Amino acid sequence: MKTMKFIISQTSVGRRRLQNELPRVIEEEIEEGIAVAITRHGDLDAYLVPPGFKDLIEEADHLRSSLPILLAAAQAGVALPSETLAQYGITAEFDWQRLIDFVNAAPIELEFGEDGERLAPRTSPLAHHHMDEDDTELEYAG
Repeated sequence: MKTMKFIISQTSVGRRRLQNELPRVIEEEIEEGIAVAITRHGDLDAYLVPPGFKDLIEEADHLRSSLPILLAAAQAGVALPSETLAQYGITAEFDWQRLIDFVNAAPIELEFGEDGERLAPRTSPLAHHHMDEDDTELEYAG
């Protein structure tokens, strides 16, 4: 997900002034990522927005529609696969140490593994030990 910076202008431009100063408004405001409020007789009529603003609105709308399922999963304690999170634009570098620190600090214990097998209770804190993998040692199902 790309990050774009947009600013909604605190000032407004009347329609007539906008017609006369459109090149200046585009050069000084729009190209700087500032959305300009357009008014008619003092009332807000529209916004003139920079390119890319539509994409940002679509991303926000997608996130808004996705938020209920993400929150429901979090409340139910359901783990969402990273592929699902990536579809919603949520990406993060995986940090084993942060995960281990969280598990060690969390007031919960995991009781079942991925395949439903009962796990032995943890008697000591988890620790991360980096392992170098050698691709030549991988076994391929054929």
